[in-house]
Amino acid sequence: MKKTDLPEKQFSVIKWLVENGGGSEYDIGKNVNVSSFVAHQAPKALLTKGLLKFEPKGKARTGRIIRVYYPTFKGFLVYFSLHLPSSPDLQSIQKYYEENRENLRRAISNAQKFYPGEPIFTEWNTIEEWLGETLSYYHLCFAAKYALEHPPATIENYEKVHTILAHIKDDELENLDAYNNALEEENTLWKLAFEEAFALHYSELILSNKVLSDYMKGEISPTPNKKLYRLFQEIIDVKIKEAEERIQRLKLMKKAFKAKFKG
Repeated sequence: MKKTDLPEKQFSVIKWLVENGGGSEYDIGKNVNVSSFVAHQAPKALLTKGLLKFEPKGKARTGRIIRVYYPTFKGFLVYFSLHLPSSPDLQSIQKYYEENRENLRRAISNAQKFYPGEPIFTEWNTIEEWLGETLSYYHLCFAAKYALEHPPATIENYEKVHTILAHIKDDELENLDAYNNALEEENTLWKLAFEEAFALHYSELILSNKVLSDYMKGEISPTPNKKLYRLFQEIIDVKIKEAEERIQRLKLMKKAFKAKFKG
């Protein structure tokens, strides 16, 4: 799904699940301003899009297994991407994040719980200190949107799993672990795409004239953070290697063209 737009009611559901750490259809119907029909159908639609996963949690009075829904990594990315202000005006952006910062922090806190190995979430306090309260959230939401618009090459392989999970029956839940394992593989791909987008755009930001100038003047002294340093360094090293390999291929192409057309 390259477009991050969601129908309003589906967004209301994913928003509540992200900010509150998950919930059942009953929880959705009770806490989100949607009908019981939407509380039942929206999770299915979000499962089909790969934005949710679920775990069985006991049985309802009807005998039906209660399903508790949680955001996938892609679900978090969609949530953050839809918090990217459309207006380029700095004052509008500042106002938007002032109004939405509490909810965004709750979402980041839940992302830390679900994905404790993701340093962009676990080290968020450091990032916020580095970039400030407005730019840090803007950068987070921008990286999420960029990752969704430039998805991993093999991501379509998991669409079948999404469809199965959206329609799986109670008596078929014995296979749920296998499908959730596939979702974890997909989560890893989205995680890598997001990290790359965040790290590369962050690097471009710190190399901008003003930031670099402030750093050279000693007006910026980022708090050391080994986890983030290691993450950014690994991503930049990979991109440097890719660039070097591309340069070598271009040099070989140049030689081949010269041999063929110049003689």
